[in-house]
This record gives sequence, C-alpha cells and structure tokens, in this order.
Amino acid sequence: MWPWSFLKRAFVLLLCIAVCYQLKTIWTYFNKHLSKSNAATTKPLPILESSVTKDKIISPPKEETSIHVHYYRKPVSVSLQAFARCDHKCHMTDGDTVNKDAAVTIVHGPYITADWKVPPKPPGQIWVFQAMEPPIGVQGTLQKWRGLFNWTMTHRRDSDIFSPYGSFMKIPKYSNVKLSPLKWESKDRQAAWFVSHCQTVGKRELYTKKLANSVDIHIYGGCGDYSCPRAQEKSCLGELDQHYKYYLAFENSFCDGYITEKPFKMYWNDLYTIPITRGLTERYDMFLPPGSFLNTDDFPSIEKLGEEMNAISKNKSRFESFFNWRKYYVTEEIDLFYCDLCRMLHYPDKYRRVYDKIEDWVIGHPDRRACRDPKDIK
Repeated sequence: MWPWSFLKRAFVLLLCIAVCYQLKTIWTYFNKHLSKSNAATTKPLPILESSVTKDKIISPPKEETSIHVHYYRKPVSVSLQAFARCDHKCHMTDGDTVNKDAAVTIVHGPYITADWKVPPKPPGQIWVFQAMEPPIGVQGTLQKWRGLFNWTMTHRRDSDIFSPYGSFMKIPKYSNVKLSPLKWESKDRQAAWFVSHCQTVGKRELYTKKLANSVDIHIYGGCGDYSCPRAQEKSCLGELDQHYKYYLAFENSFCDGYITEKPFKMYWNDLYTIPITRGLTERYDMFLPPGSFLNTDDFPSIEKLGEEMNAISKNKSRFESFFNWRKYYVTEEIDLFYCDLCRMLHYPDKYRRVYDKIEDWVIGHPDRRACRDPKDIK
C-alpha cells in the first residue's frame, strides 16, 4: 500500500498537469481565431506615390515659356519654324553672331573651317553641335572648340539628340493598309544611279564601275550619260518606280551612322525599286526594314552581288518580297528631332554635360575612328 501522503502529492501533480493542458488548448483556440479575424480586417499599408519609380512621359505644363534657340550661321536647309509642331515651346532665330540673350546656340559642324574665329560663349548658354554630314570636312579644325559644346545632334545613334535622315513606325493592327500594285511588266531596266560627286573618299565610283560588268547600270547626273534635272525630281522618281528594279544608294564615305536620304527616298515615295546600300559602318537593318534592301557588305565580292541582282530581277515573287515591309511599317517625318531638342531644353538639369574634346567624339581617336577606308574593292 502507498502511503497516504504520497498519493496526495501524486493527485495534486496530475491535477496541475491537466489544468495546464486545458489552458494550453484554450489559448491555442483563441489565438487561431484571433489571427483570422485580424487578417480579414487589417488593410495593407498604402504605398506612398513618391516611393514608387514610374517611367512617365513628361508633359509640358499648361503655361510654358518659349525657349529662345539661336542658330549660328544657319544652313538654308534648316527652317526657322522647326519647332512649330512640338509639344514644348521653343522658337528659333539665326545670324552670323552669337546671340547672348538666347538660351541655346546651335553650330553646324560641317561649316566649321580653319579660318573660323571661335565666338565667345555667353555664361550659362547651352551649345549644340549639329551635323548631317561625315566628319571628313572638319578634320583639324575642332581643337579650338574644346570645352564649348554641351550636346550633339547628328545622324549618329550615340548623339545626345539622334537626328536620322529617316525613320519608321509600326502600323497599328487596326489599320487597313492598301498597297499599290507592282507593275512588273514595265520593269524593263536593271539599275539606276543619280550622282553628282564623281570622286569620293568611299570610292563608290570604282565599285559601280566594277558592278557594271555584271549589271546594266544607268548613271544620271554629272557623272554619267543620262540626265534628270533636280528640278524634276518627282518625274525622276517616277522613272525609277516604273522602269528600274534597283537604285544604287551609295554613300560618299564609310562613317559611323552615316546613312543619308539616298535609300530613304525609295521608302518615302513607296517606290517599287530595291535600294542597294553601301557606306554605313554599322548594320543597315538598324535603320531600314530588314529584307527590304541589298547591302554590299553581305556579299563576298562585287561579282556575287551582281549575280544576286540578276537572279532576283528574273523572279517576280522574290522581287516583290522586298516590299513586304509596307504591311507593317510607315515612314516618319524626319524633322521631329528638333522637338526632342526642345523637350530637353525645358529640363536642362537632367542633361548636363560638356565635351572636353569634341574632335574625339566627332572624328575619333587612334583606338576608334569614326570613318574607315573601303575594303571591298580589289
């Protein structure tokens, strides 16, 4: 028999264990249901607008001051109304002197010659280097302009303001595109070339002479036997569209980003004429719709290019495939880059910079030249 005192202590211990277990069960039950209740009624903390980074298109304020842009020795091709269709407000003047009251001065790079005297730069004024021509003509003249230019506006993609001769945009899916029919029967001539500069750094005249051994080429202008005055450009383009299968869109030099209006004219005017491109140091399909042109760099020799041109000209379906791009893209107006400039001018603090050696960017340095010699003529 267990002593009574032992049984009494054992009973008390068991009772304590039972009470603790029951309390634990009750606590677990209430804790579980309390958590559910809180989860159902507690709202997440709001995210402050300032703590979220969003990519927004900066819209101009309703009342905005027009920024004065002055073009120093403006080319005839640049219109004083260049900002007329921009969302932001800017206006342009021009003259042979720098306007100290203007917020910005644009300088046309190709006009800079060795005898140019660098004008004094007004404090706080932004200077823009603009060029639509290769840098060959300004070699040796830009050292005097060091530390003056803040932005570049050229045909090169690495410019502060990219200003190509042409560009494309996708056609909205809901658009009904109506393509003009190809008049294949009237395409009775091979290739045409409109040219006025007969001797070039890129030696395009020598390339054309060798290509003429494989393809019949009609050369218009001062360098050939055919004529079509520039005053009758619309008629000349009509001649291309009706009769010629190819147009030689050869640049005068091999330079970074240098693709001029030569190939773009085929696209702007919806001509059924395939451009043959030569001169760009980058890939042409960064600028033109892939599959819409033939590039000389894609062929191991001039003879191989000639063979391909002859093969395509005998195959209507292959020829027509070069114009499939019209189902998906349209050309854009090219002067809208002035609107990019105007937009930047309204937020200048976001784009602060100075070109210490503008010649290194324009012309290049020994490790990277902006232009190169042709390597496709043997």
